[in-house]
Amino acid sequence: MNKPWIKLLALLAALSLFAAACGSDSEDTTEAAGGDETEEASDDASADDEEAMEDDEEAMEDDEEAMEDDEEAMAEGDGV
Repeated sequence: MNKPWIKLLALLAALSLFAAACGSDSEDTTEAAGGDETEEASDDASADDEEAMEDDEEAMEDDEEAMEDDEEAMAEGDGV
């Protein structure tokens, strides 16, 4: 027996999950409620983000140097 209401319920559940996943992540509501606290938190987050980016850049530079060393060793025939 085919029950169309089960299919409709499944479709509704799928659309609900999709809508929840596409929800807004804006911080506008927290700023209105938090005031200065939100501003301080965003400053701390910005500092953490900048530090993380610097760490990533240093790691990329280290990787590039290691790749250059590997290329030189391969060119000399030593292998890696």
